[in-house]
Amino acid sequence: MIRVLVADDHEILRWGLVTSLSRQPDLVVVAEVGDTAAAVEACDRLLPDVLLLDLSMPGGGGWVVLEQVLATRPDACVVIHSAADDEGTVAAALARGARAHVSKAAGDAHIVDVLRSVAADLPQRVGAAASADGAGGSQAAGGPGGGDPGPG
Repeated sequence: MIRVLVADDHEILRWGLVTSLSRQPDLVVVAEVGDTAAAVEACDRLLPDVLLLDLSMPGGGGWVVLEQVLATRPDACVVIHSAADDEGTVAAALARGARAHVSKAAGDAHIVDVLRSVAADLPQRVGAAASADGAGGSQAAGGPGGGDPGPG
């Protein structure tokens, strides 16, 4: 069972993610949170297998969560789930320790595939162009081109 913590400040988006992820037989959502402090606290307390993290949240945002979580758990699996899917943002996320980035434009099936791949420590990289059918929109550290992404 892959234990997932969903952190996003948009309640309707969290609801959709939790609903979709909960339908998967190998995924369980251990918590959903909507701000930076709650994300750090829940991650420290619940020790999820994967943190699905939005970059834009009240209280400092996903960058702060990423830094604080990795400071205490360097092996934590963090997947950035963001509308910001330009090359610079993706490269910065991977350089700062995120395991993958998946666009908010990606479909449910693609998000689930990325969570499973990251949890299994299987490198994955798909073209940066996202589509609503889930055919794209993720990049992961360790995949082709997943070396040094540049300054962050």
